[in-house]
Amino acid sequence: APSTLQISLTQGDLNNIYTNPALATMATNTYIVVASGAVYDTHLNPNELQGPLPVLFYTVDRTSPTLLNFDLNMNTGAVTFVFSETVNSSILTPSVITLQNAASFSISSYTLTGGTVVPSVAPTLMFNLTLADLNGIKRQNMLATSAVTTFIAFGDNMISDMHGNRIASVAISNAKSIRNYTADTTNPSLLSFDFDRNLGMVILHFDETVNVSSLLIQQLTLSGVTATN
Repeated sequence: APSTLQISLTQGDLNNIYTNPALATMATNTYIVVASGAVYDTHLNPNELQGPLPVLFYTVDRTSPTLLNFDLNMNTGAVTFVFSETVNSSILTPSVITLQNAASFSISSYTLTGGTVVPSVAPTLMFNLTLADLNGIKRQNMLATSAVTTFIAFGDNMISDMHGNRIASVAISNAKSIRNYTADTTNPSLLSFDFDRNLGMVILHFDETVNVSSLLIQQLTLSGVTATN
């Protein structure tokens, strides 16, 4: 009687298949080649080279990808997402992503407004926060200050896999914890300042959010020359 072998592909092999939009997306582009000696019968006779043979039954991928892990670097604003399978990075929607300070009943949260995706076709996706969002997060002193105050939630329209299956959403009532958190250790820098002689006011413009209460007025000096000793 004929013999049937069932092979479970590794996730790595599946991801490699998913990266090719012209391979195994439907029955008409799914073929197999079996090299000589791939299998032996019970009398130790090897199979001969066969193929390409068309698929007999093809089952469409209807499984939603899931977020396995995420990392956040508060120095650079870089976010790394690790998904259960290859995703379509070109359709990432940052505006449905919310960072919050607890898995549930959070008292501090921030919903992203945009960002820049590093183009890729892989289960791992790199994403850079906008400067406005990074500063918006830093303004909240109870959010993303450590790994224990950094959780993520998002809708199912955040991203899809290569077959259009939307990601499994993560609710704000059960947000996902971070894997790797990198604290902000970058010193703020003064970009420019304004001086209003009528009002006696100085306005300082920094490259990131600063703690207003930490300002020491006596550390500021107005100078009439471009260089000081």
